[in-house]
Amino acid sequence: MLVAISGTNSSSSDSIHVDLDFLLVPTESRDFPGGDEAGVLLHKGFYEAFGRMRGEIGGVVLAGVGRGVREIHVVGHSLGKLPVFMSWVVS
Repeated sequence: MLVAISGTNSSSSDSIHVDLDFLLVPTESRDFPGGDEAGVLLHKGFYEAFGRMRGEIGGVVLAGVGRGVREIHVVGHSLGKLPVFMSWVVS
């Protein structure tokens, strides 16, 4: 299974806004186990984008596993980087 998360869409003001929301924020333990205690900070826009797509990513992966998928590759670039990383961390 391949899960691909797109990067920044330069024609989308929403996508650009996510990029520009670069304040660093602490993580929540449900998203990054131990991260809150370790003081892990993430790009706010990317972290919030992950929060919006977390359920969909999980649903796709679980559906694949239910169909017998044994390998899952998750890729992304720019805006897609953090969701890829977080998908790996929470799996």
